[in-house]
Amino acid sequence: MPPNQSASFRRVGRLLAALSVVAGAVAGVVLLLPDPLADVFYAWWVLVGALLLPLAGAVGAWTGRTALVPLAALLEATLAVVGTTSIGFLLAPAALLLLGSALCSRAAGPRRADVEAITADPPTAAEVGRRALAGVASAGMGAALVYLGAIRRELFGACATETLACALDRAHPDAIALTVLGLLAVGGGGWLVRRVVHVSRALGFEYGSR
Repeated sequence: MPPNQSASFRRVGRLLAALSVVAGAVAGVVLLLPDPLADVFYAWWVLVGALLLPLAGAVGAWTGRTALVPLAALLEATLAVVGTTSIGFLLAPAALLLLGSALCSRAAGPRRADVEAITADPPTAAEVGRRALAGVASAGMGAALVYLGAIRRELFGACATETLACALDRAHPDAIALTVLGLLAVGGGGWLVRRVVHVSRALGFEYGSR
């Protein structure tokens, strides 16, 4: 792909990601006003769907970490579909914008600087395999820990009203610790797998352009 065309796709992807943050922020304001902490669990899901996921996608688009963009888009779209009968329609604009950004980021290809850095000292097939295996193993172990902490055990006890004070009072630290460790392991494994995909794509991009 010509450099100017790649740059155009990258600019459009960044713009769409930035707009998704704006759309998510508007959705969050609409969903949480006038009493944002009346239900802390509801507020958390709104915060994740309306702000954190679009922000993660925007960071990925603007920093060249393009694997973050489709991941954020997929999770945002999933929340929009799951919440179809409630908050989904307000999350849908951010999800669509993130999907558009992911497509543009994919079309733009890896940054030239990344391609040159990787091809200057390319990893061996054994190194790529070890990283991929470590990433999958870490993600699998993390998923198991999340299952133990968040599904098999309760993160929080039941509250008559789901306020922040009650949630903190009924929190189960052991289950929360397992869940956090699991999420960190999933994130680390995902990062390793993402690096393998990124390196493979950069090498393929370089060889395909010759």
